[in-house]
This record gives sequence, structure tokens and C-alpha cells, in this order.
Amino acid sequence: PEEDDTTVKHEEEVEPEEDDTTVKHEEEVEPEEAVKKLEEDTTVKKLEVDDTTVKKLEDDDTAVEKVEGDPTIEQDTAPEEDTVEKVEEDAKKLEQSSTSEDISALEDGGKAAEKEASDRVSAIISRHSSEKVHRQSSLRAIRKLSSKLRFKTRTERQLATVISSQQQVIPTQEWDPTCLLEELYSDHRKALPVQSAKSGESARQYGYMQKLPINQAKSTLTKGWKRRYFRAMQGNLFYYEDRTSPKALGFVRLEDCRIICNPAKLDIRVTEKSGRYLMMKLYSPSELNEWHRALQLEATHPTVTSSLTPKMQSDRSVVIIDIGACSVRAGFACKNAYPQLFFPAVASMSTDRHSSKFFCGMEALLPRNRMHSTLVYPRRHIQRMDKHNSNIQSMKIIIETVLAELGVDPEGCHLLLTMPATVPEHEQHELAEVLLEHIGVSAIYFQEQAVLALYSYNTTSGIIVDIGDHIDIIPIIDGFKLEAGISRMPFGGNAITEKLSKIITEKGIRYFSETESYITRFVKEQLCYMSQDYSADIENCSDNPAAYTRAENVDRFQLPDHRKVVSLTDSLFQAPEGLFSPLMWGKDVVGLHELVWKAIQSCPLDSRREMCQNVYLSGGSGCLPGLKERLESELSSFSPHGIAIQVHRSDSCHHAAYIGASVLAMLSSFEMNLITQEEWATSGPASFSKFS
Repeated sequence: PEEDDTTVKHEEEVEPEEDDTTVKHEEEVEPEEAVKKLEEDTTVKKLEVDDTTVKKLEDDDTAVEKVEGDPTIEQDTAPEEDTVEKVEEDAKKLEQSSTSEDISALEDGGKAAEKEASDRVSAIISRHSSEKVHRQSSLRAIRKLSSKLRFKTRTERQLATVISSQQQVIPTQEWDPTCLLEELYSDHRKALPVQSAKSGESARQYGYMQKLPINQAKSTLTKGWKRRYFRAMQGNLFYYEDRTSPKALGFVRLEDCRIICNPAKLDIRVTEKSGRYLMMKLYSPSELNEWHRALQLEATHPTVTSSLTPKMQSDRSVVIIDIGACSVRAGFACKNAYPQLFFPAVASMSTDRHSSKFFCGMEALLPRNRMHSTLVYPRRHIQRMDKHNSNIQSMKIIIETVLAELGVDPEGCHLLLTMPATVPEHEQHELAEVLLEHIGVSAIYFQEQAVLALYSYNTTSGIIVDIGDHIDIIPIIDGFKLEAGISRMPFGGNAITEKLSKIITEKGIRYFSETESYITRFVKEQLCYMSQDYSADIENCSDNPAAYTRAENVDRFQLPDHRKVVSLTDSLFQAPEGLFSPLMWGKDVVGLHELVWKAIQSCPLDSRREMCQNVYLSGGSGCLPGLKERLESELSSFSPHGIAIQVHRSDSCHHAAYIGASVLAMLSSFEMNLITQEEWATSGPASFSKFS
């Protein structure tokens, strides 16, 4: 064939070296011979491009063009200047020489994506060479594919963004946490405590139930169910012939007993420590739950004791308000002590200076309220051991809300308010002024939360380990604190939540906002536990993760990220390990067990053995599974041979301060220590000497 001007010009520009591996593209070579030479070249890979491969390439190009043309996606796929120059340089080299070494240069990196793109380049060269198409079109295809290759990761990320944007992700500020909060704060008693109509009766719970004879599990023809009247009091469960019977037919001891509830059959089995048991049957699920809760409380907090003698009911009601860093507990002081109100310790203050709207508790966390408000936590601690951050205005809002919910006239009630030990005196004086002068309560009493927690165990001597938002360890002997052994740390349960949040963030579960922190707290309370041997658990978990996996269904909460199940492994015991190894939390202090041992050592020599056997846990994080056993194990390594360590934890240790406040309010000497409006008007802050 004749050589046209274009071919001659092209031959002048490109003069490839002739060797054994060079493919000659001269015009006098027939197309059949060119194809045959390409097939015989062992260094060039032969790629059979079928219809499926071509279609896949076209689909990829279409997807990339769709992403590049989408105005909602940031167009950042344009190659940088140095990348363009590098691609053009590679193309010029390929134009001068079509050796297999130049072709294989595009396959550098070893990645599957680069190999796929390089194979497509080889396919285009083979196809166009066999059809004798000008190589300039091949170079354009190479430049296009090289650009896609270098930015394929970024393009795939944008495609994933398009797919995920099709789901309606709930913005954090629009998420309603009501369902989650109701489950977190469901442990309270809405109904007011039941008072006995019989004069002088001090039973925690009473009423008719059916029973079987002692140590009989099934009904027989001769010994079946019999209806009896029961009273739970004085740490025992008494049963009578009827309500008017003066003498009990028998009783079972509730101390250290095992209570098993069977909702399917509406029965309860109470087994004493000795193995003696009693079967009882109720008439409705509500009665079953009420009796089950009452028996558990009576087993840990007997209604009548010899060391704390209750007084007769006064004409004025005593309202207890326990405002912690995370939660508020409130209710009336009575023998059946359990919070009637339980909600988050947060208030929303409007950002509009002309608006006086405020909300507290769950209502403050609703999207419509928190969107235009500032969330205030009145008792949240700052990271200092000697300072507490209180907000008097938000405290006033919470107290007024509690009194309104309980239906109490402030002028006709005495208020017992729990107080962290780190609250300065001037803030206590300011709060007393608000309560007595602005709200108008008739009398007030302030007491430290950790001391009240010890009263909940019906004792006045022991080591109280209060693990709430912060940690308080206080040795108390006969009601008096030993200042030398007191230890306080500005971290505790909140540090566990923060550590868990950081760990799960690395696993792709991200909850950062104040409202989303309740999700992490729920996971902590449901799944976290204390390891008994941390090093062994870490090693075993890496070998067998399935044995350490725990999951919680959260679909009912409609989380912002549409997550249905939270499944974690070693994170569940790594987060709380900082209690014993604070360096894991970035804290350069000693562990919990060393602080408790310091408190024991601060006691007189003749009382240390007793204190070793009377360590009491309280606070929300005190309920952490495995904490009691781990603390006993760590303290045993310090104690001399022959001295046993015993750590006590009640089922209601997260309400210990509230229950202890109710015990204190029932003492005959309680009214003598109140600060009344008249005393405040006369003496002012000097009247606080009654609390010391």
C-alpha cells in the first residue's frame, strides 16, 4: 500500500529501536502479520476481552461519570498537576517504545485494582493493533484509565457516600432519646409507699398470698395451697392465719436468702441460707412484681433494727432529693424507702435572653427543647479533686419540678438534700437561701451522699466505696469520719463511659454528642463487666473472640445511625479496668484497691480486722458485675494471713444514698438537726453548725 503523508510523518517522529522484543508498527506490515507477532511475543500478556469484561468496563465508566456529574458530591477527583505530568510522561515513553517492560510498568503497586486497570490497557492496545487503528487513540484511553486508576479509592469512597445518603440518617439534633431514657430510668416506684392501717405496724409489704408448707415445692391432695396473710418486716417474712391474728404461724429469714420469681406461674420461692424454703403464689403479675421487689429490699435493708430506731410519723412530710452528677432520685421518707422519681440530672436553659422557658429531666432532652437551649448539668464534676461545679439556678429548677411532681406544698414539708463532699460552704449557703427564702420550704437538712450510703446498709461503721461520677472512699467508725483515710478522685463512672466511647469509636461506632452519650452509658450498664484476670482475658480473647462477644439489641431506640445491634468483645472489660489501673485512663494515680487499703490502714489497730470485713459499695458504677469479687481479690493480696476480706453490695446500691437518707429521716433525732426558716432568718449561715 502507498504511504500517505500522515504515516510518513508518524514514522519520522517515532523511530523505535529494533530488537527481539520490539513490535514493529510499520505500514508495510500486513495486519495479519502484526497480530501474529504480538501473539508470539512471550513478554506481552495475551488478554481475551470478552463481552462481559467490556460491559464491566463500560459500567465502571458510567458509574464514575455519574459520581463526577453529581453536584451534591465534592468534585475532588481531578488529578493534581504532578500526577498529570507523570501520566503524560508514561504515555510518551509508551509512544516511543511498545516493549513489554513499558507495558508492565503500569502494573506497579501489586494492588488488585491497579492490575485490573493495567490489564484493560493491554487489552485496548492489542485490540487496536490488530485492527490497525492509530495508536493515538490508545494513548488517550491509557491516559483516561491511568487517571481513574490513581483516584479509584477516592471515587469508591464517593460512591459509598452516594449509597449511604440514600438512607435517611437522623441528625443528632433531631434524634428523640425518650425510649432509651425510659429504659435507663425505669428502676423506680411511681406509686406512693403503702402505709399500714394498723396502728404501730411497720411492715414493708403486707397482704394475702397462697403458700405451701415449708420445704414443699408441689401441691398434694393432703397438703395443698392455703391462703395466708403475710408481713415483710424486721428482716423476716411472717405469715398469719388472717389479718387480725396477733401471733404469726411461722416465718422465713430474708437475710442472705435466695429469692426466685417465676412470672409464668406467678409464684415466688424464698430459700434461706440453711436451705429451708417457702413457696408462695400471687394473684396477678403486678402483685408478683411488688412482692418480689419488697422482699429483695427487706433482705438488704430491714425496716426495723436495734441500732436505728424509727420514730412515729410526723404531721409534716419529709421529702428526699438526691441530685447526683447523672441522675436525680426523689420521694418521701418512709419505711418502704425507694425513689418515686428517677430521671436525668439535666436542665435546659433557653439561649434567648427574653425567654424564661426551662425544662429538666427527660423533657429537657427532647429535640424541640434542646435545639434552642443550653443543657446544664448542675452536679457534674470538673477534673479537680478539690473543686465542684454547681449551678444554683438549674438546681432550683429541678427542686421546684420535684415538689410539683410529688404534689407537695413547699411550706408544709421538710427537705433532706444530699450533698457531695466537695461542694464549698458558700454554695451550700446560697442554696439554703434559695430553698428557705425563694422556694419557701419550712426546714432543710444537708448530708453527704457517701455517709448516707453507709446508713443504707444498716450500720454506722465501715469503709464506704462510693463510685458514681467520681469516687469517694471514706472510713467511718460509729458515725464519725476518719479524715486521714478519706480519698477522693474526680473520675469514676463517667471515665468508664468515656473510655468505652473511645474504644468503640475505633470499631466504627461513633457517639459523641451529650445526648448520644446516653447510648454509650446504656451499653456500659448492660454489657460491661470487671475482669478477674485482665492479662489472661486479653490473651484468651485474641485467641477466641467468640467466647467474649456480647451483644445488645438497640433497634427499639431508633438510633441516629440506624444501628440495630451493638456487639463488642474485649472493649467490655477494657473500659472499666482503669478503676484498678488508672494509667489506662491516662491518670497518674493509684488504683481503687490501694485507696481502700489506705482507708483500712488509717483506722485504729483494734478495729482494722472489723473494717476488713465491712467494705460497702455504692453508686451507679458500684453495680458493675465482677467489681465486688475483683476488689476482694485485690485487697486479699494486701491483708495479712488469717484476716478475711469481705466486700458487701446490695441490689440497690445505685440508690444507696437515697435509701440511707430515708433511714436518717426516720430517726427520732432528725427534727432536732433541721434548719428552719426562723433559725435562718436569725442566724443565717451560722446555723450550719448543726450539721457538723
